[in-house]
Amino acid sequence: MTQPKTITKPEILGNRLQAVLALHRLSMSTFAGRCSVTHSVISRICAGKRQPSRPLLRVMRMELGDATFSYVTGASDVLPTALQEVGA
Repeated sequence: MTQPKTITKPEILGNRLQAVLALHRLSMSTFAGRCSVTHSVISRICAGKRQPSRPLLRVMRMELGDATFSYVTGASDVLPTALQEVGA
């Protein structure tokens, strides 16, 4: 009998999220607004003091785009630079 597959929740790497926001000249407040959370939530994620909930992860993935989300979670080491990748 095989064990059920456990789906792990991706972790956001705060320093990478900060780099993406800086690259696209998005403030934490602006990104927080797009994600329907407070500046404080995004600030704490960037500082590595908290991880987003699953619903927030889904919204962040939508706002960032798949390639950028992969970079922010460490699934990829390639930082996409196209503006359309970040909710543009």
